[in-house]
Amino acid sequence: VTPVEPPFCTVCGKMFASRAGDNHTCEPCIKQPSFLGMVRACVSYDGIIRDAVPLLKYSGKLSLLKAFEPMMQKGFMDYFVDNHIDIVMPIPLHKKKVMQRGFNQAYLLARNLREKVGSIRDEQPTWQMDLQSLIRIKMTAPQTGFDIKERRKNLKNAFQVKDSKRIKNRSILLIDDVFTTGATANEAAKTLLKAGAERVDALVLART
Repeated sequence: VTPVEPPFCTVCGKMFASRAGDNHTCEPCIKQPSFLGMVRACVSYDGIIRDAVPLLKYSGKLSLLKAFEPMMQKGFMDYFVDNHIDIVMPIPLHKKKVMQRGFNQAYLLARNLREKVGSIRDEQPTWQMDLQSLIRIKMTAPQTGFDIKERRKNLKNAFQVKDSKRIKNRSILLIDDVFTTGATANEAAKTLLKAGAERVDALVLART
């Protein structure tokens, strides 16, 4: 397992090939500004992680959460525990996808986060998890094999905010399993900001 370590992009969190120097904004993030404030990943999507994540998502190997959840908890403690957060929000799946798979892996990665952070800090976080305010209304095609333009087109208008009153002026942390081009998280952030969210960041298990 390869942890994501500095230097990395201050926006998208991608590790730089060179291990010298400081964190800075990468060229793609300068050229194509994101709707996300910042993205942080726990580990790199390679090696055993590249093998294990699909086993969770597509084969239902839920025992892998015993390894994945502590990674997410550490990532939160490293990057977000002292940030102002109102809502932690697992990126939703379309209801048909949930029925097919039986679960939303983003929720499973975050389900014990509040309790764990509370036990570490000896006080309950002020933020709450929200599973209702953002829904996925478009059954998108699998992103595998798409380039970044095709991914963005595939995800356009994929999300909808059900109640903007719960989102307005809130700082939101999205949770997901894998961040590749960022098309999914970026589209979700765009929808939330349009509904009045103040800021949207993302914590992901793994990043390519």
